[in-house]
Amino acid sequence: MSTSDGITYHPGAVSDHAHGVIGNASALDQIHADAHQLTQMLTEYFAGHGATGFFEAQAQMLSGLQGLIETIGHHGSTIGSVLNGAVDTDHTINRIF
Repeated sequence: MSTSDGITYHPGAVSDHAHGVIGNASALDQIHADAHQLTQMLTEYFAGHGATGFFEAQAQMLSGLQGLIETIGHHGSTIGSVLNGAVDTDHTINRIF
């Protein structure tokens, strides 16, 4: 879409990008789940061999990854919301003029 001040956007491409970002968050979420599961499987192996430090480091890493997943998911949702607002604004302006 293009307006008189030269702003141009392509709703399909923006929508595809928003879905792609959300898809990336979903893929990261699967990595998070896999890492968590594999970490839990190591519990017996690490018993008495520095397990506390290892599991604290893993928990910190998984917490950071969870924050990244949430941030990327929010960005994808925001892109979609902004697109919807832009399309709605274009339709409203076209009805007025």
